[in-house]
Amino acid sequence: MKKIQIVDDSQSNIRKLENLLNTHFLVTVARTGEEAVRMAKENVPDLILLEVALPDMDGFETCRRLKAQVESAKIPVIFVSSLKEKEAVIKGFEVGGQDYIIKPFEARELVLRMKSLLKQESSRKRLEQHVKVLEEQNEKLKGKIQKVDRLSRVDFLTNLMNRRDMQEKIRAEINRSIRHGRSFTLAIVDIDFFKNINDTYGHDCGDHVLKHFVSTLKNSVRSSDYVSRWGGEEFLLLFPETKLEEGKRACEKIRQKINESPVIYKGMSISITATFGISEYRPSVRIEELIKAADDALYKGKKTGKNQVVVQSM
Repeated sequence: MKKIQIVDDSQSNIRKLENLLNTHFLVTVARTGEEAVRMAKENVPDLILLEVALPDMDGFETCRRLKAQVESAKIPVIFVSSLKEKEAVIKGFEVGGQDYIIKPFEARELVLRMKSLLKQESSRKRLEQHVKVLEEQNEKLKGKIQKVDRLSRVDFLTNLMNRRDMQEKIRAEINRSIRHGRSFTLAIVDIDFFKNINDTYGHDCGDHVLKHFVSTLKNSVRSSDYVSRWGGEEFLLLFPETKLEEGKRACEKIRQKINESPVIYKGMSISITATFGISEYRPSVRIEELIKAADDALYKGKKTGKNQVVVQSM
């Protein structure tokens, strides 16, 4: 059964309402505004019948406090009062009342109004719960979409950004370079003789080599630089706001560090080297041209001895 709180200091009014409502509802009684606010917090009713004339504060102030209190803010309030002036009725709605019934009232009308208001409140609660469920589902869906998006941008084996994500980073860097008039450098890096490693030691060893290589790359670049897996044993490095010569020096340091960092696999020490192809962004150069220039430089380095840094002028 729905819980109804009567707020009235008149015993005859209370008795009349109790006799009317006890067959339909669970009824509690508060005889002052303070008591009504406290009771509504401790034992939240489904609806409040509120008299305007109370001994400590009037019903309007009581309603204000009920609406300001979190626990009772959404409880429907019906004013039941002998005050029939238009200003009193308007004030009842202004302070948050949902209805205003003037005494004397028809018992059947009061019950019907109460049931109608309770039905509206039940519908509001169901809608609120439905919205909450939808919001929770939406948050979960957003989380899944973000996870899928992240996975679509990350290389599974190395946990580096993949080709798609790096291409977006390069486009963004091109736009920034155009705005600020600054160049940047990119390099495509290829592990030398990687196929031989796979053929000799197996693909598990090859994966181990890739992870070791990635660790060396990440520990050798600046925090502002980007490292991606470009495909197979190829990686692309993006050096923002970096001129060609500076990029070349950075790649030489990385190359030397790779030479000095053999891979330890199952007690074996495997030496690896890498070849770098570098290009520098120039105004009006398209992303495809920039990447091709680095790829051409890499190809040249592979054909002329490997384990070197080769620059391609645009």
